[in-house]
Amino acid sequence: MIHERSVAIVGAGVSGLGAAYALRRAGLRAAVFERAATIGGRVATVERGPVRFDTGAQFLRTDTPGSEEIILRKLPRGDLIDIPGEVRPFAADGTIGEGDPAQNGQPKWVYRRGLVQLAWLLHEASGATVHLNTGIAGLSREGDGWSLSLARGAEAGPFAAVILAAPGSASAAILDGSTRLPATVAAGQPPSLRYRAIVSVTWGYAGESGGPAGCYALVNSDRGHAISWLAFEDRKPGYAPAGAGMLTAQMADSWSRPRMALSDGALAAEAKLSALGLLKGWSGETRWSHVTRWAEALPEGTLDERAVHAYETGGLFFTGDAFTGGRAHLALEHGVGVGERVAAALERR
Repeated sequence: MIHERSVAIVGAGVSGLGAAYALRRAGLRAAVFERAATIGGRVATVERGPVRFDTGAQFLRTDTPGSEEIILRKLPRGDLIDIPGEVRPFAADGTIGEGDPAQNGQPKWVYRRGLVQLAWLLHEASGATVHLNTGIAGLSREGDGWSLSLARGAEAGPFAAVILAAPGSASAAILDGSTRLPATVAAGQPPSLRYRAIVSVTWGYAGESGGPAGCYALVNSDRGHAISWLAFEDRKPGYAPAGAGMLTAQMADSWSRPRMALSDGALAAEAKLSALGLLKGWSGETRWSHVTRWAEALPEGTLDERAVHAYETGGLFFTGDAFTGGRAHLALEHGVGVGERVAAALERR
């Protein structure tokens, strides 16, 4: 029997959790299926002894009405803090420029316990049931109900609707493995974009990094350097005790993609050479390193919402940063909007 007030969401990143949050506010229930071992997607935080650092998204903006409403007004904000220091650009030759006053005038929000706290706050507010380590092999629909084929062989459902909040290749693979789809869904073309790969490396060390005074991070402005983003993670309040330095380098797609199969040690060592070229005063003497590989980190461009309307008439919805360009607060805002659309569609049944 279909539970008309239950929706399946594939993907527990901030888009999927944002959709679950909106469904709860509309009086609907959500079951979230996540193939990874934790929630948050690219909103990811690692804790290592007394320090923590973000390996994916680096901070949140609230420069749109929807993100401001959710992050600053609806969710608890006791641990929310603005990162001190500015973001400054650097060119392919390593020249560091002046920061953009307009951009640096906006808050750069993080949580004292790491950016992943946003995911946990959304999970708590949504009341959704989250199934971790649970990949989805395909979908099927009989009558008005949707069922999910789990990668381990079982089935879940039926549900009144499905929201795919997984990265592009994962969503495409799920559709390829689906059967008994509505005509509007079967006739559609899966939305797809090229995603940039990113290797993220964080080093722990003692003392100062040698970065510019008053600067929290450096961003490559011409996309010609091996490093796309270089951040002093210890300058995020609450992330590290005094005297514990941390530096995070997110490497460019052209550097990352051909090196994905290298060992963590090799990646950290080679990335450090690029960081040393930017930070003239940094000795490079590190105590530890941590490597994260993001095969689908940021989309190149965005998808047109009209590309998925045919799917929605059959009860299948899409959300994620493919529609917003990769910014975490925009992905959250989009997920909430899709959750509201699903609630309205079910109300019309």
